[in-house]
Amino acid sequence: MRRRGLYLLFCLALGLGSCSHLPNLKPLAPDMNSESLGASCLALFPKQPQRLVHQIMAELPMNQHSAMLGVSLVFPARRHLRAVLLSVEGLTLLDAERSPSGDRVHRAIGPMEDKDFAKGLLDDVELLLLAPRGETRFGQVAGQATCRTQVDGGVTDIRFDGQNWHLKRYDAQGRLLRSIQATHQNAQIKALGLGGYLLKLKLQSQENLDPGYNPS
Repeated sequence: MRRRGLYLLFCLALGLGSCSHLPNLKPLAPDMNSESLGASCLALFPKQPQRLVHQIMAELPMNQHSAMLGVSLVFPARRHLRAVLLSVEGLTLLDAERSPSGDRVHRAIGPMEDKDFAKGLLDDVELLLLAPRGETRFGQVAGQATCRTQVDGGVTDIRFDGQNWHLKRYDAQGRLLRSIQATHQNAQIKALGLGGYLLKLKLQSQENLDPGYNPS
């Protein structure tokens, strides 16, 4: 029953909305180079197919906490990813994938069968592991050099402070949906709005995959 309650809390967390809105993007300073800025923004994302395993600590509404494992397969050239959530006992809680042809759920338990739950998981993984694709502009937000990409009607902002990448995803109305702080080893994913949650990821293993590998 306790596990089922945690699943329900995750589902409630999918009703996102935020008071934070898209800030203005000001021109780069004369000494800033857009080409090097773009390279630093994209350095976070895998360039070749990979399998990553993360330990996940979730901070949920109502002061609930949960520990899980996350297995992610990412194929950057194909814009294809697969994400699996496992309990600490090894039970598959959710197995879903995203490709240009759409989302597909292979397995889901109980409340996780809600398609919005799988979409939320895939949104998190895509933001963290796939470089945004779209028109990118370079500028400053609050004095920080920022790469801004128009993505599916919304906006993704990325900046690198020399140690951490900071990613923010806004919807078409400019409302902040996701905020990520990441290194190549760890990440914190924060979902904003009513029932928001925080996922703390610690990389356990990472391996390259054959480009022809089929994740389905």
